[in-house]
Amino acid sequence: MKRVVRKFIPVMILLLGIKNQVATAATGVGNGGDTVDRFLGLARSVLVETLVRIQDRTNTDKLCSTNVNLTESQKAFCREFIFSALPQILKLNRTAPVTPFSLTSFRLFVEDPFGNTRQVSAMTPLGVEGEIVFSREVVRLLSPRNLMSLMTHEFGHKVTLKSQGTPISDNQPVGPFDFPGGGRVLLDSVGEALAQAAVEKRLIGDSFGISDFFECRLQHMGTDLEFSSSGFSTRFFFQAQDYDAYETHIGYFPQDLRCEIQDRVSGDRLSLQMTIHEEAGCQFELDGKRWTKMSIFNVEKDSGTQTLLKEELYDAYNPMCSNDFDNVNLPVYTEVDWHGKKYKFEVSYLNSVGRSSFAGFSPNSYKKFK
Repeated sequence: MKRVVRKFIPVMILLLGIKNQVATAATGVGNGGDTVDRFLGLARSVLVETLVRIQDRTNTDKLCSTNVNLTESQKAFCREFIFSALPQILKLNRTAPVTPFSLTSFRLFVEDPFGNTRQVSAMTPLGVEGEIVFSREVVRLLSPRNLMSLMTHEFGHKVTLKSQGTPISDNQPVGPFDFPGGGRVLLDSVGEALAQAAVEKRLIGDSFGISDFFECRLQHMGTDLEFSSSGFSTRFFFQAQDYDAYETHIGYFPQDLRCEIQDRVSGDRLSLQMTIHEEAGCQFELDGKRWTKMSIFNVEKDSGTQTLLKEELYDAYNPMCSNDFDNVNLPVYTEVDWHGKKYKFEVSYLNSVGRSSFAGFSPNSYKKFK
């Protein structure tokens, strides 16, 4: 009998498939990343990009001009404030140490111009020092546009106008905003104007989402032959604003990272499909509500027919949840026999990034595909 030597072509395919969106690293890590924190990272990135794009003042006449609640003099002051503050805000976000963010589950209160206490969505000390504290419960419900507007308002407290000499508080009168609470109205207007500019420049979309970054390693057991690839897969939330319950996949949807090799002789492919299912935000275990499933298929060259070779369920395990001892995200793996040889798939979770999607495919539309 003639011996057939099978050769394999690595086809570790990365399919991002995510159009019209901005992605960025966040300010926190661990347990699949703090989802709300990823949104703050995205908003910071979009704010910086928006400022960079308008700094030469080209096509910026509309800034603040569409706010029907402002007088002409207030619109002009708002626009000039943006360009005076622009280099200072860029420095706070580009030069280390950048202004830190934090999230709190406690309600935030400040004093209004008349001595009354009012609840706010975020707060920060006046001046360049100090972090910006955001209310977790508020941020998780905001649209990308509204979060960017809120963030811009807070950075407005950290800059100093030459005409003022000191940072602007919410309660003080400022220029044509010459009434108690004028600073708050000015900074709200600045935030709305820059968020509108980001929308018009297609830098920010209608809804938040998360993309999870994985590395897939495929090893031919018994030899040193190994292929690896890494890329993003879209995280799908079961309900809007509930970021603790989700699924993320490899090789399941077109936009997922795909991990497979092709047999050069037959043209068949050895392909991985993986689902990570989480309903408790990595906080505690629930029977049947946290699991990871790895499925290995043979995919025929001509027909595309998938034949399940092996399926392995890891109950109560999510590789995106770090362990309690050393905060390490442990990989998940499985082995399979294919064409008389043994192969090992190993998948590691590396990071997550926030993204903003435009109308059309929403990260919360997962139910349509179930």
